[in-house]
Formats: sequence, structure tokens, C-alpha cells
Amino acid sequence: MMPDDLRRLLSQIQAHGRHFHLYDMVLFCIATGLRRAEVCALRRMDVRVDPPPPGHLHSVTGRVRVRSWRDPKTKKEFKTKTGKDRTVPLCPLAANLAQRHLASATTEDGYRPLFVAPMGGRMNTSELSRLFAHHREAAGFTDRTTFHSCRHTFATWLLLLGCNIFSIKRLLGHSTLDELVTYAEMCEDFLMGDARSLQRQILSTLCPELPVAVVERVLPHRSAIYASAGSESLSQIQTLRTIIPVEDVLFSGAAYGVAAAPERPAVFGDLLEVSSDV
Repeated sequence: MMPDDLRRLLSQIQAHGRHFHLYDMVLFCIATGLRRAEVCALRRMDVRVDPPPPGHLHSVTGRVRVRSWRDPKTKKEFKTKTGKDRTVPLCPLAANLAQRHLASATTEDGYRPLFVAPMGGRMNTSELSRLFAHHREAAGFTDRTTFHSCRHTFATWLLLLGCNIFSIKRLLGHSTLDELVTYAEMCEDFLMGDARSLQRQILSTLCPELPVAVVERVLPHRSAIYASAGSESLSQIQTLRTIIPVEDVLFSGAAYGVAAAPERPAVFGDLLEVSSDV
């Protein structure tokens, strides 16, 4: 989905009024690339939201730990698809959503789901797919658009912004680059149009309060994206050389609250490391 498609879908969900949890889960997966089962299994203890550093008023970020678990009280359990854990950094859009749901909880139980179903408890994957399908049809999308499309959207958007494909692979939890070829081919089609305008829309969606002046400095040139996303170049990825790496802006809060951000070392690689402090 592109930003216009996402707005159409979200408008349909919002018009219903009662499915605000679906609205937030769609946005969260668009901004994190989590699988359907992963977002349903997400617990409060798996999420950490970091306050903005001094002088960066709007750069709330954080991280989420995707991992297998077993609740000692209910005996319910969840296993990741690959059997491996991973840590996913949160962009401002995802961090703000997580912060709101953490704040609205009525219990401090860390095993409680981050996204609670309308009738309480954990949302199951079948119900999530059913609700999504209902609003998808009402919004005029075909049945090829599923909740899993949110994950595809995340990968495609990051490629369009020029993010390093190896970083995207780790965020998605893929074992090889082969699974990203489809996204790369989609990017080539989109880049044939007004790529710059599309990049602005995507970055503004993921980082709503990022200063316009910084957006223009961060966005990579079309040639850099081709180098990163072109299917013929998957084996020879070039490192993007923007003043501030796009990954750093998306996931570490760099460049917020300033008109012209200074050059600084990237910290995105550190955020991707699997750690136990989430």
C-alpha cells in the first residue's frame, strides 16, 4: 500500500467507530513490519518507549522485542515463526501508538497484550483477519490485500526511502535476501513516477512531526535508491551517504526539533542488536 491507499483504508476503519484497535494495529504493523501473529502476541513487557532527549521534543522512539513466550499463569504460549528472537526499533509513529496503549492499561501485568481486543483479552489472528477483510472490501480493495500487506508495505516503504536492505532483512526476521526481491521489484515500478513526492509522503507518515527542512535533507537521490532496491544490485548494495542516515532519523529520533541537523554517527545498527533489556 502507498500512503494514499493507507489513508483510504484507515478512513474506512475510523468511520466504523468501534474498531479503533484494528486502526492502531494496522498502523503499528505498517511502522514495524511485524507479522499478524507477532502483533497479536505482543505483550506489555516486550515494548519499551524512550522519552525524547533534551532539545528533541517530538522524537519519542523505542523498541519492541519479538520473542517466543509462555505465560506461567494461563499456560498460553507463543512461538516465533523462525524460532529466533529479534528486536525491532520503533519509529515515532509506532512509539506513540505503543505509548498510548501502555498508558491506557488497567494493570501492570507485563504479560497482558499491548493491543487488547474489543471484548477484552488478546486479539486472535483469525478475528484480526476477519475484521481487516471487512474493511478492506468496504474501502474497495481486492482480496489480494490482506493484513500481511502491512508487513509488505513496511518493507517497500523503507526501500523507497533508501534504507539499507540488510537492515530491512534483519527487521523482518528473514534469513536470506531472496525474500526481499519482490519488494525491490515493486520499488522500481513506483520510482518511475514522482519518486520525491512519494518519499515525502512516506517519511511524513512514519515521522509526522519531522521538520520539513530536515525531510528534504534526509531523502536520498533516486540513483541511491536504485542502488539499494534494484533487483540487479541486491548482491552489491551501496551504502547511502546522506547527511543523516534515513534509518537514524526513523528509529533513533535524530534531527527532531532542529532546522538543520548536524552530521552524527548512525546508531541504527545498535538498535537492531537482540538484547535482553527490552
